[in-house]
Formats: sequence, structure tokens, C-alpha cells
Amino acid sequence: MTPSPETAVPPDVHPDRAPGPEGDPAGRGRPQWQVWRSPQDQPRWARPALLVIAAFAAALFSWNIATAGYSMFYSDSVKSMSVSWKAWLFGAMDPGATITLDKISGSFAIQALFARVLGFHQWSVALPQCVEGVIAVLVIYRLVRRWSGEAAGLTAAALLALTPVCASMFGHPMEDGALVCCLVLAADRFQAAVVQGRLRSLVWAGVWVGVGFQMKMMQAWMVLPAFALAYLLVAPGRLRRRTWHVLVAGAVCFAVSVSWVLMMTVVPAKDRPYVDGSTDNSAIAMVFGYNGLDRFGVHIKGAINGMGPGAAGGGHGGRSPFGAPGAAGSGTGAPGGAAGGTGRTGAFGTPGGAGAFSGSGAPGGSGAPGGSGAAGAAGRTGDGGAAQGGFTGGAWARGGFTGGDASARGGFTGMPGGRGGAGGMFGGGDKWTKLFEGRFAAQIGWTLPFALMVTALGLWWRRRAGRTDVLRGGFVTYGAWLVVVGAVFSDMDSIPHTAYMATLAPALAALCGAGSVLLWRTYRAGRRAAWALPAVVAVQAGWTWHLWSASASFASWLRWLSLVLSVAGVVALVAGRLTGRTRTRLTAVALLAALATAFTGSIAWSASAFDPADGGSAFDAEAGPSAAGGFGGFGGAGGFPGAGSAAGRPGATGGRGASGAPGASGMPGASGAHGVPAFPGASAAGGGKGAGARGFSGMTAPTSMTSDEKKLWSYVSARRDGAEYPLTTVGWRQAEPYILFTGQKVLPIGGFSGGVAQPTLAAFEQLVRQGKVRYVLTQSGGGGMGMMGGGSGGSSQAISSWAQQHCTEVPSTAYGVAQSSGASAQAGGFAAMMGGGSGTLRRCTASS
Repeated sequence: MTPSPETAVPPDVHPDRAPGPEGDPAGRGRPQWQVWRSPQDQPRWARPALLVIAAFAAALFSWNIATAGYSMFYSDSVKSMSVSWKAWLFGAMDPGATITLDKISGSFAIQALFARVLGFHQWSVALPQCVEGVIAVLVIYRLVRRWSGEAAGLTAAALLALTPVCASMFGHPMEDGALVCCLVLAADRFQAAVVQGRLRSLVWAGVWVGVGFQMKMMQAWMVLPAFALAYLLVAPGRLRRRTWHVLVAGAVCFAVSVSWVLMMTVVPAKDRPYVDGSTDNSAIAMVFGYNGLDRFGVHIKGAINGMGPGAAGGGHGGRSPFGAPGAAGSGTGAPGGAAGGTGRTGAFGTPGGAGAFSGSGAPGGSGAPGGSGAAGAAGRTGDGGAAQGGFTGGAWARGGFTGGDASARGGFTGMPGGRGGAGGMFGGGDKWTKLFEGRFAAQIGWTLPFALMVTALGLWWRRRAGRTDVLRGGFVTYGAWLVVVGAVFSDMDSIPHTAYMATLAPALAALCGAGSVLLWRTYRAGRRAAWALPAVVAVQAGWTWHLWSASASFASWLRWLSLVLSVAGVVALVAGRLTGRTRTRLTAVALLAALATAFTGSIAWSASAFDPADGGSAFDAEAGPSAAGGFGGFGGAGGFPGAGSAAGRPGATGGRGASGAPGASGMPGASGAHGVPAFPGASAAGGGKGAGARGFSGMTAPTSMTSDEKKLWSYVSARRDGAEYPLTTVGWRQAEPYILFTGQKVLPIGGFSGGVAQPTLAAFEQLVRQGKVRYVLTQSGGGGMGMMGGGSGGSSQAISSWAQQHCTEVPSTAYGVAQSSGASAQAGGFAAMMGGGSGTLRRCTASS
């Protein structure tokens, strides 16, 4: 006879004894200052164990914050907001508050406050994320303890800290850390609401989700279906009352969410910065189009179409660097080793000068196929070797960069993309499997099978429990969170960063913590359901072995030890079930060994973040060996320009996959024209580790100004003649070092994508006539392809051309930088795409 679900699981947890919505008692029976002692309603070991986990999390997150690096583009805004309250209020990218970021600046505003108080340093802008991570660990313990007990809460707290993407993310200056913290706080208030059926707690949950919207916009809303479903199904009270509560909390959540959008809409355009990410200065288009529905191929009027499928091609053909070129495109194919042939309407790259790329060259216009535009004609490739620091050649892999041994040679690794568009660079696999393979699985997927299995078992075992059963309600809440968020990510056409996956981490940690305890209690009950524990552990161990096989050389001894202990644990559990001895110490030890080893992959990847080479970068959150995914390193000097007469700009700590072969002929030192290294992280001599973790040199902001940049800045500052903006740059990438390390009003043109008409040509001419603009740094050859500040779209090209015709060129020798041969050659490759590369300083006067 099959036992009922109510008797299949011993009622060790009594939800009716859960604390009220206002939290736990303030430690009755002990002085409040003795924080290491457990409150009266918890076991004596609970609080000390929690503090140990929190201390470990704090150490893991903060271990490398002194060299965490700056986030390219976004740290510029942090600096700007730390020196200007107007920039802080509106989320401006530059100190003069002329243009916003291409997203809401909530998390960066927090970083700016820390920087204003502590000074602008790598550690001070990373510190807020460390604090947010520790808060999330502490709060997830509290909410899971209410749901399933202290052991489950401690397990969840430990697993959250030891999720690879979180281990990396909470130690770097990125917005996802603040979002995860807000969502965990929202889940805590939601759980209090669903237990008691109180509107106030539910409203606070809505407020926290709304605050999370300020951190990462619509991504915060992905948890709302789970909250609404669980409250309607589980909360006490009549359905009409529950529905009313959901509607009120939803309205509050919406009001808090759109508060910044409303402010930007009602404040006159002349009194605020231009909204980046939009073509019509619209916060609605930027938030809900450019950063929202555009990711699913749905275009909102006024939004720059930068990520979805079929986005317009690079160069003049359109705005997106990765989609198929537009009908009127005139972009160029990627250059090759000898002369870098020009492709018609190519989707990637810029024409090179002599020896523009020493690599075999990426194919030209075939590019990454988009959904609507036609692929451009193929550009010619060079005949250099991939081992010499360029992009790897060959065919594009599912719209992405080509495969091969690129990570060892200094090129991009062959990471498969998504469904065209930005898929190659930003994808992680084929649509519905992307979370179970490649770089995403290595960062978030270790516990996915376990969480899905315990959710199904928990719902089945509690299927006949009362409607307000809290244990089942928890599986409904976090199971729906996991499924909804996972489905949204799977359907997205592009996922720019692995850090997005962190939104799944709280649900996974909660389900695994509660599920582990549920399986153990079921096993000890000794009924047929007890077979679930060894079965789940066996499946999880097999999954860990499978994922680890992608990086089998990483801690291989631990991989084999994990397998052996998992098998031994499963055998002991099966033996205990067959002999009826399920409550012995031996089976308890077997359970601990089996579970610990089943989660070893996640633990090993996360712990590797103590090593800065494996801890990710400010550009993206990835812990673990570089073979797990991401991009390979670039070659040394010659792979990209930036030598000139000075060494390249120093970057953050290099990664394991960064070492590249020395750049042979490489790109000419075109930066001699103005002394600005084209690509941060490049070394003046020889190859070596790149500037960012995993060799993602150039994808993080510089950590200091180069000697040539200092000379240029000293020159223009001393001769500004009262100009409001000492320096104007065509593209934010060239403005970056001057904003980061001076905090002065540098005027960047074109926004993040390079395709925003801010300022317009007419407005720029007016600034020159008024004496507000004196020096302009234009890109040699007219700018890049317009990607991420490349300066080719919007008004950038027109302004650059105007400046070349009407402003006087300043030779680099005038500010102490020796002119190198080939100084007029344009920067190519990734440096040009990012808006870096060579440039020319020009002086404009009111009569220009």
C-alpha cells in the first residue's frame, strides 16, 4: 500500500511555527550583542554555521577586489556620477551629463556613492557588490529556514555563495549583483506574505522587485509570475482577497519600477541628458525596447535595434555590429594579414592598413547572419597565421566566431552562438539547451538537474496537502521562478553576458537546500519513496561528471575523487534501504558524502575565483577554467595597435587563456598620431597575458592613463581657452581614460552604440562657435564601424568629417609624442569596433 503524501514525509517542519512577517525574534534568552549565538527558536549550531558561511562568502567575493578592474563604459559613468550630482540623478555617462547610459543606472549609482565617499578605486566600485552578495547569502538562509528548516537554509546559503557565476559576479563592478540582492530581499518579504496572507509584506516584495528594476530593468520582472502564482494558490484567505492583494502589490511594483522612466519623460529634454539606446531621446524606448523586447526580435519605435535577430549591419549599413547588414550598408569586411581587403556591406571589421591583421582574418561580409537583412558579400581575408594574434579564420560557427584552438593562440575561442544576430558572440548554445551546455552550464547549470528533480518530487509528494501548505508553496514559488526565468533566457536571441544567469541562482539554491532535506527525511522514513534519494544523487553525480568533462584537465584528481565518493555514497544509501537501516550514522555520513561530492563541480568552479586568472572580469562573471567557455585571449603587441612610442595601457589581471603568441607583424603602431593606445592591455613588446581575465583584453576599462594620454590631456587642458569641454571624442572608447582618471567634462559623441545623434552636427557646430568645444579627437580614417562607441553611426561620421575639414590638425610632436610611421593608418579589428584605435587631435576655433 502506497502511503499518502502527508505520511510519506515526516512532519519535521511545522510551518505554523514559522516566525511572523516581521522576522525572527530578537534573540530571546541571549544578549543582543552576542550575534554569534543562535536565537531561542533555532538550534545552537545554526547561527555559528551561518556566520562561517557568510565569512567564507565575504572572503570569496572580496579576495581580488583590489584588482577587480573597471567595467568598460559603465565605470565611466560611475566616475561621472561620483563627481556630478546631476550625472548621478540622471545616470549620465559623462561628467557633463550630456548623455545617459544605455540602461537605468541604479546599481552604478550605488557604486558612485561608494566612490564619492571612499575615492574612485577598483576596490571601491567592486565593494558594493561584495556587500550585496553577503546580504543575499544571509537573507536566503532566513527565507529557506522558514520554509524548510535550519539545515535547508544553511545548505541554500552555501550553494548561493558557491554558484560559479555568483562567486565571480559579486567580486566585480557589474549590475547583476544588486539585482540578485533585491530579488532575494523580495523573496523574503514574499514568503512572509504567503505564510500570513498580509498585504503589507506583499507590497514590500513588490517594492523590492521595483528597486531591482532600477538595477537591471525588465529582468527583475521575470520573478513576478512565480510570485503571483504562488500567492494565489497558497496564501490564506478568499480568492477575491488574494487577487486584490496581488493587484495592489503589482501596481506598487510597477510604480517603483517606472519611476526613473517617468522622471526622464516629464523633465524637459533641455534640462537632462539625452537618453542613450534610443533614436528619439525616449526612456521608454531605451528601457522597454532596446533593453527589453528587442532581445526577442520585437522592435519598439525609437529604440536602437542592437541585439535582436536581423539587426542592421555594421558601418553605415545600420546600428548593430552583429546582425546582417542593412540594405544601404557600406560596412567593410574584416581585414586580413597583408592588406585587409574591403568587403561590400560586411557585418564585421574595418578596412586595414598595411598588415592590418596578422591573423588569418575573419571572413568579411558573410558575418553573423541576421534574421531580416541579407548577408553581405564576403570580404577578402589575409594570409597571416592565426597564431600571430588576430581573429581566427575560417567559417563562422552558427553565427559566431569560428572554433579551433584560438584560446591557446591569442584569438577568439570558437564559442557557438545563438540564432544569428548577436548569437555568436553572445550566445551559449542552441535555444532550449543553452542553459545545459557551454559557458552557461559551467556557471549556473551544475545544480539544474537536482533542482528540477526535487521540485517535481516535492510537488508530487505534497499534492494532497492542504491548499495553504507552506512546504508545497515553496516548491511552487521557486520551481516557477526557475522555469519562467530559464524559459525566458532560453528564448532570448542574445544574452550579452554570463552574469545574466545569476538571476537563476537564488531559486536553484533554495530548491537544492530544501530538496536535500526533503529527500533525507523521506529516506529516513523508510518507505518506497526512500529510493528517490540514491536515484537523485546518482543522476546528479553523473551530470557533474558530464559537465566536468568539458574541462577534464581542471583539478582532474578532484573530479575522480568526486565520482568515487558519489558512487560509494549511493551504494551505502542503497544498502541502507535494502537492509532497513536508514537511520544509522553510516547512512548519514553516506548522504553527506554523496551530496557534497555531487555538488563538487559547482564548488570547485566557484573556489577557483580565489585565483584572479579564473575569477572572471569586470566585463563578465565567469569562474573556473578558461576552457569552460568565454573568449580566448588576444595576442601581444602587434595583434592590435597601441604601441606608438609608448607601452600599452595596463589592464586588470590576466587570465589563463590569455597567453597568446607574440604578435608578429600585427597592426601598425598607428597611435603615434596622438599617442593613445588603441587597445588597452596590449603590451609594447611581445605577447603575453591579456588585460582581462580569460584574456579578455580590451573588454575591460583601463586601470590607468598611459604616458601618451597624460601628455595629450596636459596639452589640451593648458590650451582649453575657457572651453567647457577640454576634449571631445568621436566615440566613448577614446573618451574613457580621460573621464575615468580626470573626472573632467569630456564630450563623447555617439553613445554606447556609436549610432546616437548626440550631439547633432548642427549642435556641435554651435558648441564650437560658442567656444565650448576646443579640441576634438577624431578617429583616423573616419572612425570604426559604429560598434560600442566606434563612432560611425548617428552624427559621429558627420561630425568627424566636419572636424577634419574645418579644424586644424595638431601633430603629436606638439604634445611630446613622437610620430611613428604609418600614423595615419586606421585602427582595425576589435579595437576599431570598440571605438578605440588611432586618432588625430584637431583644434577648432569659433571661426572654424
